[in-house]
Amino acid sequence: MQTYLDLLRKTAKEHKNIICLGIDPQLEDIPLTETDPEKKIVLFYTTILDACAKQKTLPAAVKPNSAFFEQYGIAGMNALQTIIKKCKQLGLPVI
Repeated sequence: MQTYLDLLRKTAKEHKNIICLGIDPQLEDIPLTETDPEKKIVLFYTTILDACAKQKTLPAAVKPNSAFFEQYGIAGMNALQTIIKKCKQLGLPVI
């Protein structure tokens, strides 16, 4: 059985980095015109993750800061859940 530490080591080796991408959404800092908080957060961060995947420059891990999501209530928590699912689809450990 693979441990979480094994997964971190594996992704660091595969991606040739030890970068941990912090995700701390602040709606006013996201340069999109979308007005729905959940959609705005999800679109912004999944676009970044997709671009990294396309360029083969994914980080070794991702660390969403739950407090930044919680400030937007259920919309923020739904966005957090969607982003975590996206990370797992990409094989990225979520801290």
